[in-house]
Amino acid sequence: MKATAIAHPIQGLIKYHGLADPVLRLPFHDSISVCTAPLTTRTTIEFGTVPRDQATIDGRDVSVRDMERIRSVVDPIQAKASLREPFCMASVNDFPSNIGLGASASGFAALAMAAAHAAGLRLGLEDISRFARRGAGSAARSVTGGFSKWKMGLTDEDSYATQLAGEDIELGIVVAVVPALTRDPDPPLPLWGTIAVAKVTPVTPWSPMHAAR
Repeated sequence: MKATAIAHPIQGLIKYHGLADPVLRLPFHDSISVCTAPLTTRTTIEFGTVPRDQATIDGRDVSVRDMERIRSVVDPIQAKASLREPFCMASVNDFPSNIGLGASASGFAALAMAAAHAAGLRLGLEDISRFARRGAGSAARSVTGGFSKWKMGLTDEDSYATQLAGEDIELGIVVAVVPALTRDPDPPLPLWGTIAVAKVTPVTPWSPMHAAR
């Protein structure tokens, strides 16, 4: 039971600015983004060939927090497939990560697609986006690709992404990577970023900008 999937990172056009439910990752409002192909994340997952869950990103073992987020996507997929096997996951980006290019979106999108196929599920993109959302909210839009909208929803079932437009709209994006401004935060960025979001999210409804969204 093995599968590989490729997804593209995204750039937000209308951001969601906080989560009403941080566990299910349900946002306060809808959001829209565009996929930035040809940048890609390639993720392979295999069930039942290792004694315990294992995962690497760009050849490096993931942190404890990252593994928790990976399991938040894989476990519900296995449950839907009536499967419970340890997994081995390897994810590789062909672009720099941790610099705001949307690697978490493409990473969890590719993971959700690969895990669903490896588990024997044949789901539509909207359903897969619901699973990807549990790892990173923006990953829902990365699943459906192109210009996509992530519907806010009030429950796990009705918070998913749908494509608004595909490649028929021509758009070019120029990305300039400045090495001097990249760094390895302490603690590592995924955890550091999660802490920052956790502190901001509870006060979002009282933001003076919230009522205007």
